[in-house]
Amino acid sequence: MSASPARVHSVIWDHEIAIVGDFAKGSSRLTALLDVIAQSTKKKDLLAAIEETKAFLAKKEHQGKYALLEAGETYDMSGGELVDACESGRKELPTLATKVDAAIAGEQGERIKSLARKWETTLGL
Repeated sequence: MSASPARVHSVIWDHEIAIVGDFAKGSSRLTALLDVIAQSTKKKDLLAAIEETKAFLAKKEHQGKYALLEAGETYDMSGGELVDACESGRKELPTLATKVDAAIAGEQGERIKSLARKWETTLGL
């Protein structure tokens, strides 16, 4: 979602509350971030999850021009206006992409180490 995010009509909801982004660029960014995280940990469960994610992204049947994020249920649980919540998230993506790029460049070492230590709770697993 981090590359060229745009709000589009949901295939699930009758609202413009989905986000698409350039799959190849976003996948490349995510893979690079996962490589940085993998270098910062020896946790076997995290390393396995990273490899599983990278294998999923590498499969041709999962690749396309765009990646689609359908987060309508998340927006709905927040209790606010769905379109506004989606637009807020879309607007936040470039800032998050900048932070990810900084981490890939080695500028977020402590943040990456912290994420690796607490990855399951940080991701809500």
